[in-house]
Amino acid sequence: MRYYITEPGYVITAATVISLLDIVAVSLRFWARRKQKEKLKVDDWLMIPSVILVTAIGISIVYGVAKHSIAYPTEIPPDFNGDPLDIVTSQITIQWAFDLMLPLAFGCIKASFLFFYRRIFVVDRNSSTNYLFAGLIILVALSSVAFFFASLFQCGLNFSALWGSTADIVQNCVDTMHLVLSVCITGFILDLIIIITPIPLVWKLNLSLTKKISVIGVFLLGSVSIVASLLRLINLARLVGQGFTGDGLLVVTQYLYWGVVESGVAIVAACLPTLQFLLRQHSWQPMIQATRNIFSSKGSSSWSRSGYAQEISAESREQIEIVSVGQISSNTGLNGKAIP
Repeated sequence: MRYYITEPGYVITAATVISLLDIVAVSLRFWARRKQKEKLKVDDWLMIPSVILVTAIGISIVYGVAKHSIAYPTEIPPDFNGDPLDIVTSQITIQWAFDLMLPLAFGCIKASFLFFYRRIFVVDRNSSTNYLFAGLIILVALSSVAFFFASLFQCGLNFSALWGSTADIVQNCVDTMHLVLSVCITGFILDLIIIITPIPLVWKLNLSLTKKISVIGVFLLGSVSIVASLLRLINLARLVGQGFTGDGLLVVTQYLYWGVVESGVAIVAACLPTLQFLLRQHSWQPMIQATRNIFSSKGSSSWSRSGYAQEISAESREQIEIVSVGQISSNTGLNGKAIP
């Protein structure tokens, strides 16, 4: 059975549109920072390698379709009577490049989320919250590097197998399908952890229930990446279950399709909070400062010494509307207690 996502038109459209959307989203993110007169932070800079890698993935997929390496049934020579998996195709090389770039792209995107949270919630470098985010960032980095090298040496030092047939991969390399499934499962679990981490932190704030839900809603904008991650996991599990039964090129096409979709959606999701504030002419800085006001119990002087706090301009205060952050800032004392 051939699925619509293995049709050349759908594959090219997905790779092209997603790459363009990512470039636009990241460009708007940087423009928003400039408009808000905020310094670019680590979470912003990590978007650059992310969008470069995902765009490179999109280009490789379009190239593969143009060369009939993917999204087309395997072309069997008229005089060939053997196993179709023995036919040498260039799709293996494209898949290998994809396997190398994808873990790095996901690592940068996930780290961007975490550095963004750290910038908002961390008041003291020695706080447990800072250690939590630092630990998650290290975990994301280690997993990305580990899966990169696992993909790089999936055939050991027998790199020639990567330019051979599907049968060569099966005979000389690790179980590729289960390797990519493990990447997908790990990524999905990390996504869940990253998305839910801000919820208990916001829930501890001295806010009304309505305001807590509103603030949590801002952070949950990134949860759209969870949907894409889950869809990819479901489809990849199905592919692993069926193996290379049928046409191997079409099986690989589905794998590549869902990979570029998930990574592309994740970049947009990472930019959504900033883009929302851009559309509403808001700045993250007042929200960051207000959140730190609530978390901190040391007063404004200790913030200045730690180097974390920045002064909120009167103009930026006047721009706040979303989730009543302006009310949070004005109704909250520096010691984290609400002023009646």
